[in-house]
Amino acid sequence: MNTDKITQGLDGLTGMFGKEKASGDADIMGSLSGAMTEGRNYHKAGPEGTKSGRDFDESELIGEKQKQPAGIVIRSGGIIDAIQVLYTDGERGPLHGSSFGGQEQVIRFEDGDSLAGIQGRKGISFGGGKSFAKVVIKTVKGKTYGPFGSWGGGTDFKLEIPKGGEFKGLCGNAGTGGNGGYVAQLGLIYYKKEK
Repeated sequence: MNTDKITQGLDGLTGMFGKEKASGDADIMGSLSGAMTEGRNYHKAGPEGTKSGRDFDESELIGEKQKQPAGIVIRSGGIIDAIQVLYTDGERGPLHGSSFGGQEQVIRFEDGDSLAGIQGRKGISFGGGKSFAKVVIKTVKGKTYGPFGSWGGGTDFKLEIPKGGEFKGLCGNAGTGGNGGYVAQLGLIYYKKEK
């Protein structure tokens, strides 16, 4: 391969854009660098549970939409069939799990409140995989919702967003089987400014 021709070709392209374009490129690179630095402030609590289906990770949606979570939607019966984020504009994030298992419950946070943590039982056998039950959602202002999922068994789990962190999305794994799907693994994505 003749690298001299490639270099000459690139130099020619740079010359086509002139100095104004070159400085604009630097501004674009600076913006991209800032976005990447900002991305380092996103962290995960968890995930807890076991893999048994499709992984999900809402990290890529955070920068894309810049929406603020306003609540959580859970489908549950004996186990946690599905979970998704509810945003302040009324839209819902991706559904993780089954769209028809269990009963849907919508949890709306009060203004100025946010998710602080989720706890309950993990490893509940279901449909060839394992899910969650007895799940309680806690907010920064001390509100609790649940428990969701009535089945016993499994072991305790607790996911907490550290003080100063702000809930942004979900990650984990959605299993398939039984009634069509369930939450097999769950984690929380949060923003916390680095000092």
